[in-house]
Amino acid sequence: MIIEVDMYSAIRTRFIDGESIRSIAKSLNISRPTVTKYCEGSTHPDVRKVYQRQPDVITDAIKSFILSCFKEDEQENLKKKKHTAKRIYDRLISERDFNGSYSTVRTAVRKLKAERTVPPQSSIPL
Repeated sequence: MIIEVDMYSAIRTRFIDGESIRSIAKSLNISRPTVTKYCEGSTHPDVRKVYQRQPDVITDAIKSFILSCFKEDEQENLKKKKHTAKRIYDRLISERDFNGSYSTVRTAVRKLKAERTVPPQSSIPL
């Protein structure tokens, strides 16, 4: 449950008026640790920690392997059977003893492909 600002102000006013944390939690159907956290006033519901975690398993060696797969596709010039994220993941497991998940490889492949492709040039009528 996400605590909105109106719920936060209700918790704070009830606590300042002298109501106990237990009764506030029971009447608003919120856990006591949450009520305690907002009664202390050290946090605010609008301030949230930004969660950005980079996967640790995609190292420079893995990135260079993915880029080498792209170069192989360019050299062979095949229309089909290019390296997809799944094929790259399977090769990483068999050749490099990779222990990461498929989703991290898929994200890395998407980012590396986006870096390699040139955005289309816009045409401006004269």
